[in-house]
Amino acid sequence: MDKTSKRKWYAQPDMLVGLSAVMVSVVALGVGVYSAYVDRAFARASVWPSLLVAQSFNSERFRYVVLNQGTGPAIIEYASVTKGDSVYKMWVDWLADEDFADATFAQSHIGGGVVRAGQVVAAFETKEPELMNYLSNGSELSIEICYCSVFKDCWVVNGFDSQAEVEACSVESSERFAQ
Repeated sequence: MDKTSKRKWYAQPDMLVGLSAVMVSVVALGVGVYSAYVDRAFARASVWPSLLVAQSFNSERFRYVVLNQGTGPAIIEYASVTKGDSVYKMWVDWLADEDFADATFAQSHIGGGVVRAGQVVAAFETKEPELMNYLSNGSELSIEICYCSVFKDCWVVNGFDSQAEVEACSVESSERFAQ
C-alpha cells in the first residue's frame, strides 16, 4: 500500500499548495483594501477646504474677509448674514438697519461660488471712519457659510470662530444671503 494514500486530505502536497494559495490571496486582498482606503483618505486630504470668516481692520479700513486656509477649493453652498433675529439678504439692508444707509462700501460675492485654496475674499469693506469705529467695537453681526469639498464633504463656519462638519448644506431661501 502506498504511503500517500494513508495521509489525511489536508496533509496531501497538492492540498497544502492550494491552501497556501488561498491564504496568500486573502492577505493580498486585505492589503489591497487597506491601500485603497489610505489612497482615498490621502485624496480627500489633498483637496480639503477650510474657510475662516474674520474681521480685518486698521486706521484706514475695516473688512469682513473669507479665507480658505485649506488645501483644496471650497464650494460655497450658501451664506447667511444675521444680527439677533434680523436676517439680511444684502449688505445695504444691514447698513440701513444700523443707520449707515448712505455709507460707502465695497463688496464681494460670498453667497455662492468657489474659493480657491489660499484665496482671501473681502466680503465687505469700508473706509468710512464712523462706520469703521462702529464695526471695530463689535456690531454683533453673524456670518454663516456652508461649503463643501469636491468630494461633497460639507462644513458650516458660523460666526468668526466656530466650524462643524454637516451632512449637507441647506437653508431656507428667506435666510440665504444674496451677495
